[in-house]
Amino acid sequence: MRILICNDDGIEAPGLARLVAAASALSGDVWVVAPDGKRTAAGSSLTIARPLTMRRLKPNWYACSGTPADCVVSAMTWLFADTKKPDLVLSGVNDGRNVAEDLAYSGTLGIAREATFWGVPAIGFSRVKNPDFTDGNDQWLGALIVSLWQSRADWAAEGHWLSINLPTSLPAEIRQPRIGRDKIARKAEIVEL
Repeated sequence: MRILICNDDGIEAPGLARLVAAASALSGDVWVVAPDGKRTAAGSSLTIARPLTMRRLKPNWYACSGTPADCVVSAMTWLFADTKKPDLVLSGVNDGRNVAEDLAYSGTLGIAREATFWGVPAIGFSRVKNPDFTDGNDQWLGALIVSLWQSRADWAAEGHWLSINLPTSLPAEIRQPRIGRDKIARKAEIVEL
């Protein structure tokens, strides 16, 4: 299974390293393409008027000069042009929650949205600002990713993606998720699975 991991906080972001460590519970074929600097609130914007650069930092790790959505497009059209596309795209772990109007502006969720345009299921992970994220949390997050992947028939319909706001304290009990519709409002419509 091939996993692509991107973010909007940049290639050096601690949340990216945490997500890569957690994804290793599901696959040994993990690829990273992230912006070369912080690109918060870039939404689904793409770079049109200037060339993009991709810099290989180590095997399967690339820094992109563009937006978070550019990272997905660059991976699909360049890294995976002549080979197997990812089975899953993971985004984050964002340094800050993504709720309400954040859905429209978030680069983390723009990545997930862009992945679905390529027919790949995607999950965007967010967490409170400056979380106390430790190595021990990687196993918990890995178990959550495995659980979500195993239940993908419930959520990975064409064009659908998940936005997960992680709890403040980890590890936390993993319960049956409640799915909210992607809409901007004061209340989310909750769908029980």
